[in-house]
Amino acid sequence: MKKTVLTTLLSGMLTASALAGVEIKVFHSLADVRDPAEAVPGGTLALTMARNEYESVQLAVAASEPVVLAFSLPAVPGLTFSLFRIAEAGGVPDVLVPLPEGGSVEVAAGQPAYFWLTVKTAVQAEPGGYPVSLTVTAPETALHVPLQIEVTGFTMPAAPPIAVAAGIMDRQVADIYHRELDSEAGCNILLQWHEKCLEYGLSPYFWRPVYEEGQTPLNYCYPSPWPADDPRTAALLADPRQVAFAVPFCNPDDPDAEELRRFADLLAARNWHDRSFCYVFDEPTDEYYPAVHERAARLRAIDPAIPVLVSYFCGPDRERESLGEVYDAFGEDCDIHSMSYWAIGEDEGFIDRLRRQPRRPEVWPYVCCGPGEPAPNYFLGMSGLQHRFVLWRAWKENASGFLYWAVNAFSGRAAVPGGLPAFNPAFAAGDGVLLYPAEDFIAAPPASGFQPPLASVRLARLRDSLEDWALFEACAEQDGRETVLAAVREVYPAPYQYPDDPAAVDTLRRKLFATLH
Repeated sequence: MKKTVLTTLLSGMLTASALAGVEIKVFHSLADVRDPAEAVPGGTLALTMARNEYESVQLAVAASEPVVLAFSLPAVPGLTFSLFRIAEAGGVPDVLVPLPEGGSVEVAAGQPAYFWLTVKTAVQAEPGGYPVSLTVTAPETALHVPLQIEVTGFTMPAAPPIAVAAGIMDRQVADIYHRELDSEAGCNILLQWHEKCLEYGLSPYFWRPVYEEGQTPLNYCYPSPWPADDPRTAALLADPRQVAFAVPFCNPDDPDAEELRRFADLLAARNWHDRSFCYVFDEPTDEYYPAVHERAARLRAIDPAIPVLVSYFCGPDRERESLGEVYDAFGEDCDIHSMSYWAIGEDEGFIDRLRRQPRRPEVWPYVCCGPGEPAPNYFLGMSGLQHRFVLWRAWKENASGFLYWAVNAFSGRAAVPGGLPAFNPAFAAGDGVLLYPAEDFIAAPPASGFQPPLASVRLARLRDSLEDWALFEACAEQDGRETVLAAVREVYPAPYQYPDDPAAVDTLRRKLFATLH
């Protein structure tokens, strides 16, 4: 297999007299763009990439007086450049607002503006050097941010290397847009969120938790806004980026599980059982174990080939120290064990031990409201390295997938259709939120409908870590997992131990790319 590596060189800081009164600083994609101390020094920033890969850098632009800047992206065959303004959410630069080619941005005096520049390499990108530049212009003046790109290395696979199953809370979508979901307009909005998840490497499912006082909680998940026998559902699920999908079960409006039966027919007709799962219970404590067994039995009676997923954060005694006892407690009624990294703690061997149990279960760890500092998670207040290392940890520990509970767990109804609701005050800022509705950030909405949701910086970092996973796997296939594991441990030795300098990530990636042949 032919390999290519892309190396991008960016100047660390540009204050040139070519654009008087404007200062542009370049930051690593994992740095805190608000902190000038984290800007790349006067040297260069090198991005080593594969073909068919995304990689990004950040820019901070400061002006001594108000100025309107326009950006011109390089036009290079085999390379695609995208520029985003980074808007704030919860006081943190996190929302990636796309800027059209030739678009302009006003930078206020003394208030830095932040930007995210992404390079996407095509599968067929030709090896060789590409001296290009991002051009920043103000009236009658211009500044060129140089990029020296060298293509020499590895090609990423078309599909993510594992399923990162992520929930789209459908009722929250309805609250954001003030729309019912059973209309064609409602379906189109759901599909926009679904597509944005796929674009960033997630395997999305629609999710509706049902909690009624005195009743056993229901965890209704479904893979498509249309019925199983609608041709649009098969087309949606055939997308190779959808590594796994949740089949519908526990629908309070469907006590006989007719919806599941129809999807079982689709799975059999398309040979899709190995891509499916049924999320039968979310975080049961011991009092709900009988319900887990009962639901698994109902599912098996309809289609025994659909894998059962159960998430949990404690053992039968409701303590995390007994987490390992859940395997025996669930027995044959759980095929995919999904447990909280808060409960696993610093035990790097837990997942591998569980996967080696006699029934050889799949293991998809998750993060949610925990673990907190100093662990890796996707909270807004955490560092870029913590965001990147969530999936590095899962790879190190031999996980077979990953679960993220929600991409849009906002609190309450948006004030205006398509507006930004509040973060849920019960969770750390950013927990359960990786996408944002666009209307508060884009000044000119379309004449009809709504803009697609906007990705977060944290989601872009998650996608980067999925690409790291694919690189690790390619090297492990060639040289053995233990060899790659030893190299990864040089950068990320233990769950709560990681470097301060993002350059360590680049150094490892370059080292691994160089070993591929």
